Amino acid sequence: MGSGNAQAAADGRFQLQIAGGALPCVLRATDPSDQSRWHSVSGSGPASSATVNITPLTEMLVARLAGQDPASYFDRFDPAQAASRLTGASLAAAQQELRQILSAAFDISPLSDFVARPLTAATAANPTGGDAHDQWLDQFGARLTRLQQGRVVLALAAQASTASLQQLVVDGVAASAAKLSSSIDLASHLVTLSWSDSYPLGTQYRVESRNADGSYSPLETIKGLGGTGSQVQWQRAVTGATVYRVLALLPDRQVVLSTAQGQESVSVEAPAAAPEILLNQDQPLSGTVQLSLSGSGSYASVSWYADLRLLGQGSGSAQALNWNTSTEGNGQHLLLAKVQVSPDAYVELRRTVSVSNSNLALSSSVSGTTGTILVDARASSEYGIATVAALFDGKEAGSLSAPNACSRWCSGSNDVYRFTVDAAAAGSGNHSMVLTATDKAGARKSVTLAVPVSNLPVVNLATPVDGAFVSGSLQVAGSASSDKSGELRVTASLGDYSLLSATGTSFGTNFSLANVIPGSYTLTVRATDSSNASTVVQRTVTVTSAALDYPELFTIGVGGQLLAVEGDRVLYRAVDGSVRLRHVVTSTEVELAQAVSINYASDWQLSEGLVYAYGKGSDCVLYCIYQWTGGGVISNLSNAKRAAATEPIDKVQSTDLHPVARHGYVVWIGESNWYTLHHVASGSFTKIPQPAGTSYLGNWNYDFFVGANGVEFYYWARTGGSDQAAFYDVYQWSAATGSSTRISAGGARAIYPKTDGQTVVWLQSPASSAVGTSISLMSLPVGGGMSREITSNASETWVLRDGVLGWRETSSSGNSLKADALGQTSVVSPLNSALLYGAGAGQLVFGEQGKTYSWNAATRTRQLRIDASPNQVWISGRQMYFVMGAAQTVFRLTLD
Repeated sequence: MGSGNAQAAADGRFQLQIAGGALPCVLRATDPSDQSRWHSVSGSGPASSATVNITPLTEMLVARLAGQDPASYFDRFDPAQAASRLTGASLAAAQQELRQILSAAFDISPLSDFVARPLTAATAANPTGGDAHDQWLDQFGARLTRLQQGRVVLALAAQASTASLQQLVVDGVAASAAKLSSSIDLASHLVTLSWSDSYPLGTQYRVESRNADGSYSPLETIKGLGGTGSQVQWQRAVTGATVYRVLALLPDRQVVLSTAQGQESVSVEAPAAAPEILLNQDQPLSGTVQLSLSGSGSYASVSWYADLRLLGQGSGSAQALNWNTSTEGNGQHLLLAKVQVSPDAYVELRRTVSVSNSNLALSSSVSGTTGTILVDARASSEYGIATVAALFDGKEAGSLSAPNACSRWCSGSNDVYRFTVDAAAAGSGNHSMVLTATDKAGARKSVTLAVPVSNLPVVNLATPVDGAFVSGSLQVAGSASSDKSGELRVTASLGDYSLLSATGTSFGTNFSLANVIPGSYTLTVRATDSSNASTVVQRTVTVTSAALDYPELFTIGVGGQLLAVEGDRVLYRAVDGSVRLRHVVTSTEVELAQAVSINYASDWQLSEGLVYAYGKGSDCVLYCIYQWTGGGVISNLSNAKRAAATEPIDKVQSTDLHPVARHGYVVWIGESNWYTLHHVASGSFTKIPQPAGTSYLGNWNYDFFVGANGVEFYYWARTGGSDQAAFYDVYQWSAATGSSTRISAGGARAIYPKTDGQTVVWLQSPASSAVGTSISLMSLPVGGGMSREITSNASETWVLRDGVLGWRETSSSGNSLKADALGQTSVVSPLNSALLYGAGAGQLVFGEQGKTYSWNAATRTRQLRIDASPNQVWISGRQMYFVMGAAQTVFRLTLD
C-alpha cells in the first residue's frame, strides 16, 4: 500500500514510483487547466511495474469495475478488496464490454488494449504525430461531449445494462451532432434556434424555456425533417433574457440536444446597447472599405457577410475586416455581421449600403448538370448595365436589360441575370454558353463558360403505387430511358432480395409472396446508365393476406397531409399547399377558396359536407373562424357574428379559436370570455357566457352533442386557486335552458370534457398535481346521475366515440391500452409501445408491434386490420381512412 505523484511530460507520458507498493493500483490524472480528472487501474498480479493509460475510456472502465464513481473509488481505495476485483480477467472482460457498448456509435477497430498498450499522443510541436488510439480519442471527444461522457460513467457505475448504455451513447452522439445554436436579428427582434436534424425519420422536437426555479416549460413541438441532417429552425420574438433548450422526442425517451460547445442550453439576450456597423468612407462605396463595429464591447468572433455571402472573420478590438467592393455590382448591398456574444449564441447586425465602382465587371456561375440548369451572371459598371445577352452552343439564348432572379444571397430585389438551360432538350454532353455584358456607355465584356449536361436515367414505375397492399404475388412493371449511348440496366429488389436485373427500356416481373411474412417492405428500383449514373425509385409495399389487400383511393404526394374525413369525403392539404375537398367514390374534388393564403390555419373539420378552420386571412385582424361550402366557397363566420351583433362589445374584433362542428352547429371560443354557438341553417349566433364564480374559460378541448333538447355543450372553467394550484370544473350548458350547470365535484383539476351523446368524460387530477401525477378519467351519463371514476391511472391520450372509451393506462409496472364500454373495462393491449389511433362504430383502433387492429366492444375481441403501421388514421362512422408510404397514399376500410 502506498501513493505517489508525478508530472506528465508535454506528450502526456509519466513515470511514477511507489516505495513498497504492490499491484493492483488506481491512478488519477488532473488537468490543471480546468481541474477535470480521469482515473485508471492496473490489475493485480506479481509484477512490480505496469504500463497504464489514463483517458476518458479508462474512466469509464473504472466505473464499471468499481461499481461506483471513479473519484470516490480512488479516494477510498481498498487494496484488499481491489486485489480480488481488479484481476486480469475482470479487466479484459470489462474492456470487451466497453468496446461492445461504444461500437453502437463508433468504429472500435483502433481499440485493442486501451489500458496497458501505450498510446502516442499528438503534441503542439507535432500535431499530427498521434497514433490511431490518440486519433480515436480525439474523435470520441468531438462526438460525445464531456457532459454526455459523464452520464455514461454514472450509468456504468450504476451497472446499467449493455443495451441501455449503447442507447445512451447513440443518443449522446446524435445530440452532439445536432449542434444547437441561437442567433438574434436585432432588426426584427427575432431569435432563431437552429440545429441539425440528427435523429431518425418521424422524430419531433420540443423547444422549452427555463423558468426562474431552473425547471423548463414547453413552448412548441415541431416536426423533424426526416433525419436527413438538414437544418431545423425555430423563431420567436425576443422579449427578454431567456434560456432555451431543445429535446428530441423519441418513442420511449427524450434527449436534450447539445451545442457545438457541449452545452445543453443556449442563453438569449439582446445587448442593452447594440453595436452598429461602421464604414471608413462615405457612400456610395468603392474600392476597399473597412468594416468594423462601434462601441467598446468584446466579442468572441464576428463573421462578416455581403448579400449573405461570407466575406471573412473580423479581427482586432473592433472586429474589423477589409471588403473589396470592386467585385460587387453597383447598387444596394446588404452587410450582415454575425456577432458571437456567448458560446453558441449570436446576434445579427444589418446595414444596407450603396456601391458604385466605375469599371465594367462580369462574373458568372453554373448550377446543376441536369433538370433546369441555372447560369447566373453578375454585371456592374459606373454607367449602369444596358444588357446581358447569352449564346448557348452558338444560338441566341436571350437578352436581359435588368436582373431577373434572386440568388441565395439575395436580400430583396433581384441581383443576378439568370439564363436557364433545359438539360433534357440539350441532351447529355459538353455544351458552352457565351455571356456578353454591355453597359450604357457602350462598353462590352464577354465570358465563355462550360455547361456540361449529364442527365440521369428516367424511371417510370407503373406498379405498384407507394404504400400499396400486395398479396399472393408482387407485380413490378415500368419503363426506363436514358439520352446517353450504351447499356441501360434496371434492377429491382424487395428488401435486400433481388427480384429483377434487366437491360432495355421496359422492365417487369411477377414475384411470388408465398411464405413472406406479412408486413411493410421497401421496393427499390434502380436504373444505371453507361456513365454509372443512377436513378433510384423506392416505394413501400405491405405484404398481407387477400382479405386485407386494400385498393388505394388516391395519392396526396410527399409533403401533403390528410386533414379530416366525413363519410365519402376527405379533406387534405396538397403538395402545392392548397386545401382540397375530395369525394372518394366519384374521384372529384374542389379547391377551397383562399385557404392557401390563410395564415396559421388549424383545427380543420368536416361536418355535414361543410369545412371549418380557424386562422388569419386578409379579412381578419386577429384570428377568425372560416367556413367553406362543399363547392369551396369561403365565408368568415367571425365577421358575420360581429355584423349580426346588437351590443357594442360583441362588434369588437376578437381572437376566435378552436371551432368544434357537429350536426349543423359550430362552437368556438373568443378572447372575451364567452363561447359562440352558431346554427348553420338559420345563420344565428348565440353567446354562451362565462358562469358566475369562474375566472377563466377553457380555450380548447370542449365538446357538444345535439340531442332531443338541442345542443348540450360541455366545457371547463377555473373555479378557484391560481397558476399550478388552480381549481377547474366541468360545466354543461343546455340550449333548452340557456344556462350552465357544474357537473364535476369541485376542489380538483377537472378539464377537457368529451362526449359521444351517451356519456361525458373528462380528465381529473389534484389541483396541485405535478408532472407525472396520476390522472383520473371521470364519466357521467348525459341524462344525469352520479359520476364515476373509470380509472385513476390515465394519461392525456384518450378517445370517446359511439359508446367506447379508450385510453392509455399508466402504472409503475408499465403502460397499456384499456377500453370501457357497455359497463365493463378491458385491457385492449398490454404493451407499452401500443398506439391509440381512434374509435368508431363501437370499436377501438390501435397499433401494436407494427400492425393495426380493431377491438370490438360487443365481443371483447380484437381483429387484425392492417399488416403495417399507417402514417395517419381517421375514423368517420364505420369508415376508417389511413395513409401509407412516403407519397401519402390514402386507403379506406370498413369497421364491420
